[in-house]
Amino acid sequence: ANSGTYSLTITENGCVSLPQTVDVVVYPTPVASPTTSTPVICEGGTILLEGNTIVGATYAWTGPNGFSSINEDESITSSTPANSGTYSLTVTNNGCVSSPVTVNVTVNPTPIASPTTSTPVICEGSTILLEGNTILGATYAWSGPNGFSSVNEDESIASSTTANSGTYTLIVTENGCVSAPASVSVTVNSYPTIPSVSGDNEMCQFA
Repeated sequence: ANSGTYSLTITENGCVSLPQTVDVVVYPTPVASPTTSTPVICEGGTILLEGNTIVGATYAWTGPNGFSSINEDESITSSTPANSGTYSLTVTNNGCVSSPVTVNVTVNPTPIASPTTSTPVICEGSTILLEGNTILGATYAWSGPNGFSSVNEDESIASSTTANSGTYTLIVTENGCVSAPASVSVTVNSYPTIPSVSGDNEMCQFA
């Protein structure tokens, strides 16, 4: 509102000068208003940072892991937990610099499934034992032979048969992030078949 023409006159001994004018432009301080559509993502995802459009402005982003950019909008691909943190944007327009404004981003690590079994080779009728690795707050999804599935961290299959032989796969989900599948193999051996015995049931002793 203080932009405009300023006029000066000088009065000396009752004599008034002609007015002299000067024009002044007061530019408004730009306002940074960054946003992100990826406030919480999984490791390997892409962080999206969006600046607010101001015609003729320049942009300066800073953030975790040495991040900086002069683009209005920016993306960080193949993100890791090291990219988690606060991203700050300042905007410069007509030589006027905005206050920095921030957005927060969290990159959750991808959990690792690490199943084990203490019964890799057993006889039919025995119990298969499947053990998942403990991750607080995680959920579990087992799949395997003979239509097997389970959402328990650890699982057992009693009275196993040879149909239970094969590969058991575990997937772990934590904070919405899904592990790569990992597997263990189990072999259920059948008992040998006893052959039928035939022959004479009476005989003579030989000297």
